Amino acid sequence: MSTARGPVTPQARQPWKKLPVIGVVAGVLFLIGAILVPLINRTTTDAQEFSEPIARVAVTSDNGRVEIAVAESGPARVEATRRYALSRPDLNAFVRGGTLSVRAACPGWAFLSCSTDLRVMVARGTDVRVNVSGGDVRVDGVEGAVVVRSASGSVAVADARGARIDVRTVADKVRIEAVRAPRSIDALSQAGRIDIVVPAGRYDITAVGNGRLNVDPSLESGSGRAPRIGVRSDTGDIVIGTRPG
Repeated sequence: MSTARGPVTPQARQPWKKLPVIGVVAGVLFLIGAILVPLINRTTTDAQEFSEPIARVAVTSDNGRVEIAVAESGPARVEATRRYALSRPDLNAFVRGGTLSVRAACPGWAFLSCSTDLRVMVARGTDVRVNVSGGDVRVDGVEGAVVVRSASGSVAVADARGARIDVRTVADKVRIEAVRAPRSIDALSQAGRIDIVVPAGRYDITAVGNGRLNVDPSLESGSGRAPRIGVRSDTGDIVIGTRPG
């Protein structure tokens, strides 16, 4: 038994003709979002203090600036400024086993309108580890080891006094200023300039990059016993020099 079928209309054969309509609808929705999001954006700021002994700080953040600074006196402190439209970013800070853990995360659907800026103040000798997906990082004045991993954002390590500095970012610049000669410095940027400033002395330096390479010759020794500096930038310039004065 056969079933009769009606003729296929040209419109049914050409679904691509609906694409302009879909594009217009998507554009209208995007425009509405662009207008509404600034109107419903909110900003909140809060702080927490921790009196427990802290040897290490570990910060993980989805989106936002991270700053690690020295608390000259008093307890460790975490200051958070959260900016969001509909859903507030999650923030979790706690001390366990001598480690201050700070975690800031945004809902996946709200990532473009969600961020948390963090300022963490710890004792000068604290070891620091920071992992960020998007946002600048600055670590200032600590004497502990510094390890930073960033998917997108500049990284600055200033007034560094620790034995180990290890910085890697995918897409931005890196600047490291050491006031004491560290045991090792490792710096990697896939797409950004790298500046290293160290005290005068002899160093075992390895610098690889496709951009301009400028290394102060007075720093190079070629000896494996000297403090080690390893630098790589796939597309940016590399400058390694001494502190003025």
